[in-house]
Amino acid sequence: MVKSKSRGFVPGSRYLLALLYLIGGLACLFIVSKAAYHPAVCLLLYGGAALSLSLFSGAVVNIMKGDQLVETSPESLSLNTRKRLRRLALCLPLPIIGYLAGSLALSVYARQAEDLSPLLQVKRQEEALLGTSFTWQLLPQNIRERAEAQVQADSGYFMQSLQQSIKEHWQPQSNGTTYRAAVAFQVNSQGRIVNDRIMEVFGDGVDVDAIKAALEGASGSTPLPPSLEAPVDVDFTFEYNYMTR
Repeated sequence: MVKSKSRGFVPGSRYLLALLYLIGGLACLFIVSKAAYHPAVCLLLYGGAALSLSLFSGAVVNIMKGDQLVETSPESLSLNTRKRLRRLALCLPLPIIGYLAGSLALSVYARQAEDLSPLLQVKRQEEALLGTSFTWQLLPQNIRERAEAQVQADSGYFMQSLQQSIKEHWQPQSNGTTYRAAVAFQVNSQGRIVNDRIMEVFGDGVDVDAIKAALEGASGSTPLPPSLEAPVDVDFTFEYNYMTR
């Protein structure tokens, strides 16, 4: 009887492969410990690494050997199917490791950058997608404080510029009336004024057309800083010959 030869894994290859998935698992643990993600996200992170490690531990070595390795135990799946599954298994932990590496790279960038707007944009995107920002939690306290200070500075400059632009475009009619009108509106990412509405009016003869014209004239004149999240809610008061008694 002729014995068939089946090639197994090269010495040490299983340890190398296990190390790869161990890094992915530790990345999952580190991410979840730093930011309390939704349980479904945790399940996806842990499940992807665990499934890859437990079911398809031969992926890396098999691909490096040109898909020539064959399992010694009988399997019901075809060889091509097993190859596809192993490739899929290899890809499962890579997004986790890539996400962690990207967060670390961004934190290094934030330590040296003057403008922290990109960091704040990533923070908002992570919060919208995952409910929290791991990248933000990874930063030291002084970087987070500097980013928050930039938001406040940009917000103050933006509001001052917007107020000045509205005043320049406000031309009420001199009809002997006196009023104060509180107006609420939003500024979108293009700096356009949208959803404007008069909330409260004191006095009589409020010039609605002049208010609308002032908002339309100022719309788009003041770009929204990248550090601010759109839309920005604004409350503005128009006063014409009005004195509080």
